Amino acid sequence: MIRVSLAPNHDGWEVQVPGLPSARASTAQQAMKLALARHIERVGHTAAQEARVFVTFEIEPDQIDDVIAGVVA
Repeated sequence: MIRVSLAPNHDGWEVQVPGLPSARASTAQQAMKLALARHIERVGHTAAQEARVFVTFEIEPDQIDDVIAGVVA
């Protein structure tokens, strides 16, 4: 699951992405694109260009090795 917000520790919205539980780097990258696209839809293109966006990935403990391997690769 990905949470998108406009400030750290701020209420945001969650983006469910099919396949994200695999925690592979390519899947996370696709999920990030989807999250940012939904952010633009939500706030508008001009506002999205000017805003800093914070994205949080929720990763299950058994997925951490795959995530680290994807980031390092």
